[in-house]
This record gives sequence, C-alpha cells and structure tokens, in this order.
Amino acid sequence: MEAKRLPTPGQNRQKEYVIGYNKPCGGIVRFKKGIHGKGLKFAAIIGYIQEQNSNYWFIQINEWIGELIINLPTFWKKDDKLIQDIKPMTTLSKFTSKNFRKLDDEPEDYIYIFHFWINLIE
Repeated sequence: MEAKRLPTPGQNRQKEYVIGYNKPCGGIVRFKKGIHGKGLKFAAIIGYIQEQNSNYWFIQINEWIGELIINLPTFWKKDDKLIQDIKPMTTLSKFTSKNFRKLDDEPEDYIYIFHFWINLIE
C-alpha cells in the first residue's frame, strides 16, 4: 500500500502520484517496477485530496500517464490509466488500474491497483 498527497508539496514533485523526479518515488511507478508489491497481484494507493477534487485529479493523473505512454511506450500502456470504479462521492472516490510490470529476469505481468481517494477539503 502506498499513500500520496494530492497535490504533493514541494518543487518538481507535482507528478509524484505517478512518477518521481529523477528517482522512482512515484506511487504507481513503484508498483510497476516491483519496488513495492513484488510478487503481488493486487495493491492500493490512498490519495489524500488537499486541493481541487477527485474529478480534477482523475483527469490530471490520466493526462500524465498519457504523456508517459507517448514517451515510454514499452513501459507505460493504455491499461495503466485509471478507470472510475464507482461514481465519485463528496469524501471518497475509488478507481482501478491494470498496470504493466516488467521486472528484471522475470516475465511480463500486471499488477492491479485500487486507488482510494479521500477528500480532506470538505
């Protein structure tokens, strides 16, 4: 399980829910690279919404993943994008993603990530 603030505070950290800046400290990329959840088929990321709302972050995060699909198509796939699992509520939203994973000397596979976002604004 991973937890991330939305938005992540600090410079060069705005995309940390997905990827890190100059190191694999992003939430999703840690699972894709096996840093977290190696050998597991299911994982979860809790997002703490501190600005905007779940719809904003759903669109923003999928845009960032879309950019990665264009720039790194052998590692980032269309399935990495978040899918709305239930209609977002005021305080809690749930999404899922099927994330391509390729670890050293192991066959390609997927890890399924549940994304639970808690709105801390309202």
